[in-house]
Amino acid sequence: MGELRRLFLGRWDEEKDEGEGNPLIGLPEAIGQLQQLEELHLYDTKITVIPELIAKLKNLTKLSLAKNKIAEVPIWFSELASLTELYLWDNQIQCLSRIDRTVNQSD
Repeated sequence: MGELRRLFLGRWDEEKDEGEGNPLIGLPEAIGQLQQLEELHLYDTKITVIPELIAKLKNLTKLSLAKNKIAEVPIWFSELASLTELYLWDNQIQCLSRIDRTVNQSD
């Protein structure tokens, strides 16, 4: 499991090229051990808080958190230095100023 590069925790419809919901209570701690993981898709999982164990995924380049119930982006997002794609649409986020400051501080 340590070599896993892509993880989808929702049902994925290949024909529509989009995910379908999969309500989660939380993420297993083992996900933080997937050091080679490059893509994590938590589309429509009904999560309300971005799990901090995601910060351990140093090779993560793509993170889909779209269509959830997330209200804020945590400050530890600056630890995701390899992240190039972040999908947050259809959440309850009001402001991204915290992440803007974080990105500017890491330059």
